[in-house]
Amino acid sequence: MTVSRTESRSSCSVRELITASEVEAAQRLRYVVWRSEGAVIHHSETEIIADHHDDHATHWGVFDEDQLVGAARLCLHDELAEAPDAELFVSADIPSPVASMNRLVVLKSYRGQGIGGLLDRARIQKARELSTRTVIIAPVNVHSRKQSLRELGFQVLSKVTGHAKWSPTVEICACYLVFNQVNAVDDV
Repeated sequence: MTVSRTESRSSCSVRELITASEVEAAQRLRYVVWRSEGAVIHHSETEIIADHHDDHATHWGVFDEDQLVGAARLCLHDELAEAPDAELFVSADIPSPVASMNRLVVLKSYRGQGIGGLLDRARIQKARELSTRTVIIAPVNVHSRKQSLRELGFQVLSKVTGHAKWSPTVEICACYLVFNQVNAVDDV
């Protein structure tokens, strides 16, 4: 599936977030979603989840009319060591350049509608367009998320785990997709 600048699913649409205020809204949505899940969040007084990668990332949002209901980002790195959670991937053969998919969040009331999949496919398509060789992701270490990534062609290193840098209570694992080993991610 090729995701254009705007794509609809039900009454929701996904598009790149361009302005600083849109990216800030995505950072606030990260906080709202994770706080509602009961995660302990470092620096919670800011009521955002952000890091220096937000400055160079491409961000996407899913909107139900004007309401932001889901968000995610993609970062590009010349070397694996520059990527968030790079330490989780040292045992894998990760060709560079690397794209890292991070910060996927969807409001609980909008889950189960394919929003995460739309955001995943948009980011994979962008990584292909930018000629990266590998996409890495350190998702929450739960079966359903790992299964959705496997369906997109990702290798899952279930035994390689850590914790999100922004929360000591959120366990993550390592997953990666090498493009020359996958034929048709767009068709998934």
